[in-house]
Amino acid sequence: MSHSLSDAAFNFVADPNNFRVVYGVLKRLHISPRHQDYEDLLSEGRLIYVDVFMEYVSQIDDHDPAALHRYAYQRLYWRLLDYLRKKTVTTQHQTSLPDHSTQPDPQIDVAHQLETSDLCQLIQTRLDQDERQFLGDLLTEPLNLTVLATKYQISRPTLYKRRRHLANKLRLTLPDFFNPNGYNIKNK
Repeated sequence: MSHSLSDAAFNFVADPNNFRVVYGVLKRLHISPRHQDYEDLLSEGRLIYVDVFMEYVSQIDDHDPAALHRYAYQRLYWRLLDYLRKKTVTTQHQTSLPDHSTQPDPQIDVAHQLETSDLCQLIQTRLDQDERQFLGDLLTEPLNLTVLATKYQISRPTLYKRRRHLANKLRLTLPDFFNPNGYNIKNK
């Protein structure tokens, strides 16, 4: 029975008159065809709609298509909204990395290279081994902070404190390289 129910659900969702519900939900969520995740959200909406159809039919024997559309619209809206929230939370906790795909310029000033080398040596002398490892992970690993907290086996609030402590230590050690408003390094 479940196989025939899933076939019926896919056939129902494939009908353009019934699939309009997904387009309506995406419109309500302000997701246009120009959105970078439009196709993913459309596919996710199709799969959710199939689940909603099977849930609705299993709960109610005599189903009215209009009532099903109203029910599906609300369920699709909630589940796609949850999907977008989870995706937003995941991307907000990721640290951004510079693009390393470009080749270095061979005309780089030697004095700038020496200054960078001196800066790295100064940081090496002022930080202990754990702080150097932590700074290296923050700068080189494309991990979000939750994954880093798991790696170090500490809580996220502890990770935030540790990151703040490291930034303060670097700011006190290298006051000429930091502006007074935050962590941004001045361009020399």
